[in-house]
Amino acid sequence: MPYKIFRYILVRFSGAFVAALLLFSALFLMDQASRQVEKLASLAQGLGDFIISFLLLGPHLLAYTVPLAFLLAMIWTLEQMKQERELTAILATGTSPITLFFPFLGASVAIAAAVFLIANFAGPASFRKYDERIGQMAQRNVLAELRPGTFFTQIPGVVLLVGAFEPESGRIDGLIMVREGEQGKPGEMVTAQKGIVATSAGETGEIRLNLEDGAIHPLAAAEPEYSSGTFRTMTSLIRTQTGSDENDSKKVLLGKSSRHLRSLLENQEKAEDFQNTVELSLELNRRLSIPAAVLLYPLIIFPVAISIRHQGKALAFSGSLLLFIAAFLLNNLGSTMARENLVSPVFGAWLANLVLGVGGAILFTIFALKQGPRGKAARP
Repeated sequence: MPYKIFRYILVRFSGAFVAALLLFSALFLMDQASRQVEKLASLAQGLGDFIISFLLLGPHLLAYTVPLAFLLAMIWTLEQMKQERELTAILATGTSPITLFFPFLGASVAIAAAVFLIANFAGPASFRKYDERIGQMAQRNVLAELRPGTFFTQIPGVVLLVGAFEPESGRIDGLIMVREGEQGKPGEMVTAQKGIVATSAGETGEIRLNLEDGAIHPLAAAEPEYSSGTFRTMTSLIRTQTGSDENDSKKVLLGKSSRHLRSLLENQEKAEDFQNTVELSLELNRRLSIPAAVLLYPLIIFPVAISIRHQGKALAFSGSLLLFIAAFLLNNLGSTMARENLVSPVFGAWLANLVLGVGGAILFTIFALKQGPRGKAARP
C-alpha cells in the first residue's frame, strides 16, 4: 500500500514540478532578456547567433529556478490532494501523515543532487561560454571597423592607425597607437612595424596586440624626464568595453569551476587579500548551500501544508514565493555581513540554511508530536 501511494504522489509531483520549472525558467529568462537583449541584438549576426547566445544563460539560471519549482510543486501537489479529498481518503485508511512525507523527502534528495551538479559544473561552464561568446562578438564587431589608413576610435581611450590589416589572420603592418594614461599618468604613443591582433575571452572585451619592432614614447613629460624605449616584441591588452570592476569580478567568479575557485582561495588566503578571499569563499559556499536548502524545504512545507485548513492554488503559489524570497533575503543579509567583516564568509553563506533548518526542525517536530503515539492523524 505505501508503495502505491508513494508512486501516485511522485507522479502528481513530477507533473507539477515540470510545469513549475518551465514557468519560472521562462520568467527568469524574460528578466534576463530585458537586460541582455539590447546588447545581444547589437552584437549578434542573425537570429540564430542571438538565440544560441541567449540560451547559454539557461543552465546558470536553473540553479535558482529548480529549487523554486520544487517549492511550488510540493505545495501544489498537497493542495490538489486536499481539494480532491485524496489526502482525506489516504489518512482515513490509517496511513500516518509522516508516511506521506517520505516521497517528498526522496524527491528533494534527487533534486538537491541535480542542483549541486548545475551550480558546480553546468552553470559555470555555460556562463563561461556565454561570457566568451559575448566578448568574441564584441571584438569581432569592433575589429570590423578597422580600416588601413583610417583613424580607428571604437576602443575607449585608444586611437589606432594601421598601414595594412588582414581580418582573417589578424596580421597588421605598420601601427601607431595612442592611448590615455591611467590614474593621472601621462598617455603614451606606441609605434610598431608589424604585429598580430588576437582576441581574448570575456564580456569586457579585450584585444591582444602582439607587436614587433617598435618604440614607446610618452605623450607629456618635462624635457629632463623625457624617456622613450624600443622593444623587439611586446604584448599590449586594450579593452573594447568599459565596465564596473566589481561587476566584472562577479562575472569572472560565476564562470570559474569550483576547483579553480578553491585554488584561487588558497592563494588569496596566503596573500592575506581580505576582499577577494571573502568573495571567493562566498561563491564556493553558495554553490553548496543552494542544493542543501532544497533538503530543508520539505521540513517547512509539509507540516504547514498538511495542518493548514485553507485551500487554494493561489496559496500554493504565494507560499512558495514567500519562502523563496525569505531565503533569498537571508542569503543577501549573510553575504553583506561577511563583506563587512561582521561574520565569517562560511557563516554568511549558510545563514539562510541555518534559519530554515532550525525553523523546519521545530515545525516538523511539533507536527510529528501532534500525530499521537502511533503517528496517526485524528480521523477527519
